[in-house]
Amino acid sequence: MSFYNYVEIARDELERLRNEARETSSLRKRLRNEYKLREKLNERLKELDRSTERKINRLKEKNKKLDRNLRVLNEELIKTKKNYTSLSERVESVKEELNREIDMLRRETDEKIKKVNAEVRELKDSIRIEKENKKELALQWLKNFENIISMIKELNHEKFKPGALNSLLEEARIARENINNGVYEAAIASMQERFIDARELFNEVFLLEEEFNSLKTIALNRLDEIREILEAQRFVEFEFFGEKETVDVNYWTNGEIEKILKRINELKAKIEDENTTTQEMVEIIKEENEIFETAKKLSEKARDNILLSEARLDIADNVIDTLENMGFDMVDDTFVADDKRKSVVLKFTNEAEEEIVTVISPKGNSNSLNIIFNVENTNIAMKDARLNNMLNRLKEKGIELQNFKCADGEVPHDTYKRFDDFEKIKEGRVKISDLNETESL
Repeated sequence: MSFYNYVEIARDELERLRNEARETSSLRKRLRNEYKLREKLNERLKELDRSTERKINRLKEKNKKLDRNLRVLNEELIKTKKNYTSLSERVESVKEELNREIDMLRRETDEKIKKVNAEVRELKDSIRIEKENKKELALQWLKNFENIISMIKELNHEKFKPGALNSLLEEARIARENINNGVYEAAIASMQERFIDARELFNEVFLLEEEFNSLKTIALNRLDEIREILEAQRFVEFEFFGEKETVDVNYWTNGEIEKILKRINELKAKIEDENTTTQEMVEIIKEENEIFETAKKLSEKARDNILLSEARLDIADNVIDTLENMGFDMVDDTFVADDKRKSVVLKFTNEAEEEIVTVISPKGNSNSLNIIFNVENTNIAMKDARLNNMLNRLKEKGIELQNFKCADGEVPHDTYKRFDDFEKIKEGRVKISDLNETESL
């Protein structure tokens, strides 16, 4: 190979290196455009450019040096062919040195390109892993969010917080749509924010349902307690005047047990109604407590009513004695509707065919006495004298009377007409409640 051919080869190699440098620069530009957000990689590429440029510059300098040497060698060759052998050796030496430097530069360049490629792959993997991690995190948040929604659905949320779940369901739908579209950050942010809202809704509905269920349990248990008290008091044994007697409490309380049973059945239906609110349950328990207190006192009330009934008979005996001593005879007597719980009505007459009806009626915790005259004499003074005489005689027998007065009206008195037919009284067809009453203790 001639010297000129070698120089040509060196230039070709240099041109190849320049081409490689240009390719490296092009690669750097492509990487910079693709990963412009990665400043660290750009700096490394710039460093590679600068290093390559320096190498090229050094090669240029060496090439210039080589050119100068070749010119010198040409001049020397022209001057003398004797030095050809020495020149060839020097050229060979330069060639070897140049080849070594080119090889070294190629290896360095290849290593840097491999390193850059490795970093690019690492960056791509990092980006891919980051996206996968974000997707996994978004799916996990969505799963947690949907789990709490499922827990809310298991509660009666529409009863206690109607419509509150709808916005959360819509948020879950939007989040899943964002995940499907790769917008993981938005899905994560919305799920993190709304998860707190969902948790608060669950806690609120859970506590409201627990409160309602507790009240419902209390209400149902109270009904059972009331039933037990009523059953225990249906028939109670009392001792009256030294004798024991089994009493039908429902009868002597005018059907209070049956009324209460009917009411608690209505309350039970209300308790088990799905539309019953917490406030209504509170009101039911209040009513149950009142019924409970009433139910506890039914047997006592029955006993008092029995004693009042006996007291009405005692009063009747005293009235009979008093009026007989005043010249009246009893011609009829009965309980209203033939019921011992109700009023006792007595009818008297004398030789002057004057008539008196007495009505002894229950009134609260005592009895009341009504005395109705049917007399021809309309002299008020005489009527008052006769009435006072009767009252004094009753007081002597231990009957205390209060607020006693005569009713106004023409003779025969309209009120008396109601008690003229005792058959109607026995059948309960005579109104008693509107009499002007005199209370007897």
